[in-house]
Amino acid sequence: MIRRLRDILPIVLLLALLIGAAALTIRTNEDRGETGASSYARTDEGLLALYLWVDALGYDADRLEYRAFVPGETDHALLIINPIDPISADAAAATLDWVTAGGTLIFADDTPSFSSASRALLDGLDATIAVYTDTEIVTRSEPMQPVFTNPPVRSATVEAGRYLIVDDPAFVPIMGAAGEPVLGMIPRGAGIIFLASSAYPFSNIGLRDPENAALVQNLLRRLRPGERVLFDEYHQGRASAPATGARTADTIWGRAGLYALLTVAGFLLLSSRRLGPPIAATGASAARPATEYLSSVADLLRRGSKRAFVAAHEHQRLKRRLARPYAVNPALDDQDFVRELSRFQRYRESDLVAILARLRNPADEQALMHTVGEADAFAARFARFEE
Repeated sequence: MIRRLRDILPIVLLLALLIGAAALTIRTNEDRGETGASSYARTDEGLLALYLWVDALGYDADRLEYRAFVPGETDHALLIINPIDPISADAAAATLDWVTAGGTLIFADDTPSFSSASRALLDGLDATIAVYTDTEIVTRSEPMQPVFTNPPVRSATVEAGRYLIVDDPAFVPIMGAAGEPVLGMIPRGAGIIFLASSAYPFSNIGLRDPENAALVQNLLRRLRPGERVLFDEYHQGRASAPATGARTADTIWGRAGLYALLTVAGFLLLSSRRLGPPIAATGASAARPATEYLSSVADLLRRGSKRAFVAAHEHQRLKRRLARPYAVNPALDDQDFVRELSRFQRYRESDLVAILARLRNPADEQALMHTVGEADAFAARFARFEE
């Protein structure tokens, strides 16, 4: 026992070191896209708090991921916040068509790469996001229109370094900072677009401000309880589902498990340990008798309640056995078969008629076995008659 423990202890220690190393070296997020403005992310800039809060407000919070970027008729609101992957022209057109049909789009981008990731959508809105030149960042934003009143919004924490320039005449500035709009509204067909140059109010850290929470509630005011709110994960790196192996290798415990598996396999290989007790060599086994096969088939037929099948088989076998020497058709009716057979051989026709009748309708299993024996005995006697 002590020797076995001494053999196992190095493995346990090595596994502990590998797991500890994996925990220190692998990123703490357990899946792709759990950084940035992802609804999976718990970081300050993430949207997990917003996702959970929207669901708690009574809406149907969902994620647009691992499928074509086309909002459907059952989707009522779409949040695109700080996209990482570029929005294609087709995706932008499909989104704006969906808004025209009655959807609500909330779009915010304050990333340094906004000009490339969001360009197609901004072009479709005749909008530009410009950088403040006279100030580095604006912390608070004041209402420019009295539209957010349920609940009322007196100001919001935006931490904005950019502002909106929109050429669409339907654009309505709502919140502003340093004299420039950071949040505005664009009616489009039956829908509406909320455009923002700051993602801070929607982030995990930003929602700690009650004014920001009130701002988000006002943006969702058009929706009824139970309607679906989509969070764009497609442009957060979730356009196509990763392979199972890639997802496993991209998590802390997945890599730790792979390390452990490789360690155990290497230990077993290097120590030349058997994976089980030795098996003694055995000589050639004797051939199985035919009776074993017969008993196995008989047992299967019995368990399957195939008495009628066996009786029909024995009925046909007897007729074929008697008819073969005289070329009599065994498919004839029993009465015609007995009459035709009597032309070639003298025997007691009543005996054969009775046997065939009992084979057609056996009373039970015991009676069937007895009748099969009678059939074999009759066939043997019939062959002697022939001699």
